[in-house]
Amino acid sequence: MCFAKFCGYKRNPTEKYLHRSLPYKGPIKDGAGHLREELDKVFEPVIANAPLYADLGSSQQCEHANREVTLRAPKSLHYGNSESLDFRVNATAAFINEGRSYISQLQLHCSGFPCHVSSLVCLLI
Repeated sequence: MCFAKFCGYKRNPTEKYLHRSLPYKGPIKDGAGHLREELDKVFEPVIANAPLYADLGSSQQCEHANREVTLRAPKSLHYGNSESLDFRVNATAAFINEGRSYISQLQLHCSGFPCHVSSLVCLLI
């Protein structure tokens, strides 16, 4: 029903297993036994697809992108109703996809002429 990757008991069945996240560190008591049956019905689709969930990979890239956006548009400053937020998010995407070279590419494209920088960043993405 579960994999050793997720289950402490399956990793080491000889050691006394404690349910650390449950009250009194013990199993849930159900006198009539209906709770287990109901939970099995609810989690049946998840249990059937357990091998697919076991190797979902890392969310590190998404976390990195969120951190980069937060550095350029902090939540403590309100950018939500302005073009500034769009520019900052687009600049972050360009940085993640192209590295810091997107800045010099913008400078070369403008070549001294005033231009709307946020639209140029969108062109690079």
